[in-house]
Amino acid sequence: MSRLYAFVLSLMLPCAVWAQDWPAFHAVVDVAQDDVLNVRSAPSGSSEIIGELGPNQTGIEVIRRDESGKWGLVNSGERAGWAFMRYLEPMPGGAFPDHDRLSCGGTEPFWGLDLASGYSAEFSSPEGTWSVQPTELLKAWGRRTPFAFTGQSPERLVSAVITPESCNDGMSDREFGLSITMITETPGDVTVLSGCCALGVGQ
Repeated sequence: MSRLYAFVLSLMLPCAVWAQDWPAFHAVVDVAQDDVLNVRSAPSGSSEIIGELGPNQTGIEVIRRDESGKWGLVNSGERAGWAFMRYLEPMPGGAFPDHDRLSCGGTEPFWGLDLASGYSAEFSSPEGTWSVQPTELLKAWGRRTPFAFTGQSPERLVSAVITPESCNDGMSDREFGLSITMITETPGDVTVLSGCCALGVGQ
């Protein structure tokens, strides 16, 4: 067993259970064609409007609900805000982990990972771009979270643990519903990267 694989298994030990299948894609419903669904700074109809969602908009990632369950946290531009869930309907197959196409990234150094379970994953950094294949999204035994994937490129072994939890990219006021710890291993070198993930758009 490689150092990398043993480390990933250690990360998949007990964690808090994710109470809902969040994040999840939603679509705007029951909004007039000449109207919009407001995104507010707080889960209240009297709070500041910071953005809007169109009457037919789909693929809206709801990060989580508030304590009342009536409001959902979404990203609008470079900040997170709250939309009234009465006008947001879950999209089939749109909840993590059923929707297992993810777009992840981090800073210091800047890096990105586009992951589609069962397909190749594309990793990018200032040093270049490379593919990891094959990939498979794995659940921790007996638990809903965390999740992991493993794969390799000609030069690297790659593993990552993806955990449903609040995550911030450190560069904006956006919020993400998934964090990622990614480990790459080449002969004589192990690199650990951390960042956030959003649900990706299928091809």
